[in-house]
Amino acid sequence: MKVPIIHARETGSTNADAMARAQAGEPLPFWLSAETQSAGKGRSGRAWVSGPGNLHASLALQLSCAPAIASQLSLVAGVAVIDAIISAGNQAGISPAPQFRLKWPNDIVCGSAKCGGILVETSAGQAAGGLIAVIGVGVNVLSHPVIEGRKTSSLAACGLAISRDALLHALEGAMDSGLRLWNEGAGFDGVRQRWLMAGLAVGTQLTVNTGTAVAQGRFAGLDADGALLLTDLSGRRQRFTFGDVTLTGEL
Repeated sequence: MKVPIIHARETGSTNADAMARAQAGEPLPFWLSAETQSAGKGRSGRAWVSGPGNLHASLALQLSCAPAIASQLSLVAGVAVIDAIISAGNQAGISPAPQFRLKWPNDIVCGSAKCGGILVETSAGQAAGGLIAVIGVGVNVLSHPVIEGRKTSSLAACGLAISRDALLHALEGAMDSGLRLWNEGAGFDGVRQRWLMAGLAVGTQLTVNTGTAVAQGRFAGLDADGALLLTDLSGRRQRFTFGDVTLTGEL
């Protein structure tokens, strides 16, 4: 399905503007892409630095599933971003090395440095009982911000010289395929398997901070619902549905 793309030179936040357009009756689905954002946002309300030449885009769509199921879209989008990076690289004659991986729940990393993120937001839909979902994708294509206490990178710094437009074009197709596979939750197990293939290797050392507790250990995969599994330092298996994940060497 060909989804229209609305291009803007500058916006406050592609997610906020896409949601406002959807709630005002803009036909769904649609993409909103901006060259720059003045008020980009990430998970937990953090600011997202939006440099020119980088990808800032949001997909707005109508769903009929429950909000809890819609939360799976972070994993759907993560797989789509990795697929798009590979596809755009191949189109440019560059074979992206497997250093681009997914870090639960919504980060794209190169080695241990973050080069992209995903933010999914929902609200009451245009039809009774439905949902509007907005999937925001930010990828540092040409440049990356310097953030104290965090490793950051870009596709270019990791050896992948592609354009923002090429990545968006590839992402449009990859997201369409991912949403078809997901099928509003009915195909989530297939999405989970694909996420695990694109995610960090099982056994990767990491720390999970839930805001009230901190756990250290090794990545042990995802459960059937997409929650993070961690084998802690005592060998006990823990399950997380929320938390900030930090890789060893990331800080």
